[in-house]
Amino acid sequence: MTPPDLLTTTPCQTVGDLCGRFQAWHLPFIRSGKYYNALLNRHFPPLFDLPLQTLTKSVVLEWRAVIGQRHPQAANTALDLLRNLLNRGKEWDLYHGGDVTAGIKRFPEPSRGRFLYREEWERVKAVLDQQPLLVRVYFNLLIYEGPRMSEARLMQWSHLDLREGLWRKPLT
Repeated sequence: MTPPDLLTTTPCQTVGDLCGRFQAWHLPFIRSGKYYNALLNRHFPPLFDLPLQTLTKSVVLEWRAVIGQRHPQAANTALDLLRNLLNRGKEWDLYHGGDVTAGIKRFPEPSRGRFLYREEWERVKAVLDQQPLLVRVYFNLLIYEGPRMSEARLMQWSHLDLREGLWRKPLT
């Protein structure tokens, strides 16, 4: 998406300037915009006053390490968001530096696997059996097929081939 006032805007001087433009020109138009806006407000203030031309890989590594001490997953997401921010800045001709996030390794993230014990599963089934049909169908779909919740919520009859037993998900 091209910002409406790109031709009349002044260049960004600081990381904070670029973050402000990113928040105004990009985040309102994407589904996860509120999440990324909160992430920007929480983890990016240490970079806000930094002139863009002084943003280096060593600065990014230090910033990421501080976040990663307490929240490794948030540090990984913040690094991805910084990369996206800088790429948008290049696209909008507001950032002319290199990719200072390139080659920075992500923090290891713990596995999110979780299994129910037989007793837990029996309790879940008992509760589901008391729910309206639509709720039972939705949760059984999540349990047995393992889609993203948004994929299950947006499923349409046209996506299903009942003869073949197939669910053709649109691109996500």
